[in-house]
Amino acid sequence: RIANVTGSSQGIGREIATQFHEEGAFLVCADLRPMGEGAGIPTHEWIVQRKGKAIFVKLDFSVANDWKAAIVKTVEEYGKVDVIVNNAGICTEANDPRSIDEVDEDAFDAHMCINTYGAFLGFKYAIQQFKKQ
Repeated sequence: RIANVTGSSQGIGREIATQFHEEGAFLVCADLRPMGEGAGIPTHEWIVQRKGKAIFVKLDFSVANDWKAAIVKTVEEYGKVDVIVNNAGICTEANDPRSIDEVDEDAFDAHMCINTYGAFLGFKYAIQQFKKQ
């Protein structure tokens, strides 16, 4: 299987990519940066060191052209796309919880753009590729 995992440079996304590798999948690790805070080594390099196949693709989850390029790169590298994991997201209020009436509107817009619109874009361009396959 060919799996494209967003937000794979750290946290849950890194663990998802690692699990796919352990199950024999080839990975596209998509994120803003190849390595997250405290990761030690980029996820795709960690997988390659363990005899897996993985590449890194820079992806801003909320930008349509980045998604198009990520799908194209996946197909160029592996010939197809089997799995999309829309894991990337933000949660700025996690460190500063507040009542909804105190939430900054720009912060809310950023959450919607990344967490909702970004997931929509991922599915949109992945499904277009699935139909070609």
